[in-house]
Amino acid sequence: MENLENGIEFVIDFSFLNYNLRFDENENEFYVKKKEGWRLKKFTNCKGYLQSSFFFEKSKETKIYKHRLVFFVYNRNFDIFMRSRTENMIDHKDGNPSNDSIENLRIVTHQQNHFNRTRAKGYYFHKKAKKWMAYIQINGKLKYLGYFENEEEAHQAYLKAKEIYHIIN
Repeated sequence: MENLENGIEFVIDFSFLNYNLRFDENENEFYVKKKEGWRLKKFTNCKGYLQSSFFFEKSKETKIYKHRLVFFVYNRNFDIFMRSRTENMIDHKDGNPSNDSIENLRIVTHQQNHFNRTRAKGYYFHKKAKKWMAYIQINGKLKYLGYFENEEEAHQAYLKAKEIYHIIN
């Protein structure tokens, strides 16, 4: 890994599979070295997460999530290919899957990830209903608070219920 300082830009050059890559920390973007020079590595949206294709051994393709690649840049001992449902998961601390800054990423277990994505907030986007659903946990049971048109309304419903049901003496 080679660190280069170019004006205000700070980049990290590294090899990944058969690619020479450059990561621009300021822009949070990856570049791939081609014959004609450095080109932006394109990532596509897949259920809110950004991913890109990488080829190895001519025709074998693997898709890599951007947040896993960002984490790998800073943690080279991280096994980027291990996709176990119980370990080696990368969590977005703020719950925003498109915020792939290293400060927003951490390793969690499946149980921690599930808790962080659902119960910790008290609301989530219900795909079938296409609305935000709010709920609160009371004595180990979930109490449904309703569906809402936007995230802010669901969050406010949860906070209001929290004032009522989670009284701290």
